[in-house]
Amino acid sequence: MQTLPRLEACAYSLILGGALGNTVDRLARGYVVDYLDVYWSEWHWPAFNMADIALFAGVLMFAVALWRESPAFKRSE
Repeated sequence: MQTLPRLEACAYSLILGGALGNTVDRLARGYVVDYLDVYWSEWHWPAFNMADIALFAGVLMFAVALWRESPAFKRSE
C-alpha cells in the first residue's frame, strides 16, 4: 500500500472534515450555520464558518501539492 505525501494527506483531511461538518449541520438543522461575519469599514465579506475555512485551506493545500508535482516545478529545482 502506497502512502500519501504529508501535504496531500493533510489536504484530504481538511476537505473531508469541512465537507462532513457542513453535511452534519445541514442534516441536523436543514441549513448550515455561518457564524463568522467580517466587516471592514463599508466592506462586508459573506458569512462563513470553520468548515468553510477547512474546505478552503484543504483545496489550497491540494493545489500547492499538485503544483509541486508539476514538471515545471521540478525543472526549477
